[in-house]
Amino acid sequence: MTGKKALDMLAKLGALIQSTRDPDTTPSLLLKLTREVIPWRDATLYLYDSGDDCLKRSAQSGREVNLILPVDFELGKGLAAWVARRRRPLLLTDIQRLRERRDDPLRSFISVPLVVEEELVGVLNFGHPEPHAFDGIDLDMLAVLGSQAALIIRNLELVKRLRRSHAELQRSYAQLRRMQAQLLEQEQLATISRLVTTLNHEINNPLTAIAGNAELLAAQLEGNENACGKLQTILDEAHKLGRILQQLVNMQRPVVQPYLDDSEMFDLAASATPVAEAEILVEG
Repeated sequence: MTGKKALDMLAKLGALIQSTRDPDTTPSLLLKLTREVIPWRDATLYLYDSGDDCLKRSAQSGREVNLILPVDFELGKGLAAWVARRRRPLLLTDIQRLRERRDDPLRSFISVPLVVEEELVGVLNFGHPEPHAFDGIDLDMLAVLGSQAALIIRNLELVKRLRRSHAELQRSYAQLRRMQAQLLEQEQLATISRLVTTLNHEINNPLTAIAGNAELLAAQLEGNENACGKLQTILDEAHKLGRILQQLVNMQRPVVQPYLDDSEMFDLAASATPVAEAEILVEG
């Protein structure tokens, strides 16, 4: 690889670092960019999971590239875990022992650890079915690019964490708003409840007296249709006020309706608890 091409590659990786926005697609894009460095046929990116303390496959192009998978190392299976533990790149130019395996034509292999400030980020593995497809220059270049790739990967993790934190904050904020609305509604209901209790106490007692006296007068003035008609009107209105008080007592969730220009008033029928038959506070 020429020096200019290497610089161009570093510039592209730097631009990828700056423009990292999609954590799901960037690993695959990273693999494609490394193909401009070495002519790999297959590539696999493994990322280190600190929670499980092992490598996990994150992106792949072609076959999965790894060796001696049955062997379990400290950070997982295969040479990728061995390279991650040693934190040194590995180059195999002619893997003779695999030549007769038709299901795995891998002959050339490069594994590069991704490390930032002594922190393990992951491992990049590259493979080719031809021997000597990679050389020491490729290994040196990938070792340099590996640090840039590690920065990209770490940026991806930061983006993911920020998105998760943002989503959690949004959920917490929405929950807080709901709780505030519920508290405000409860406070309003408590205020209304105290008001209703006061009205029921202050109005119902004199209303009972009005209705009782009206009935007594009606009994004494029996035969005087004009006076009895007016007394009956008093009784009807008293009973109506009694029903209104009962609706106020039964109010559970206030419902408002427009009233006179920009004013509002309670819809008592909609706000009150449904009952089979409204109980009238004032009885004749």
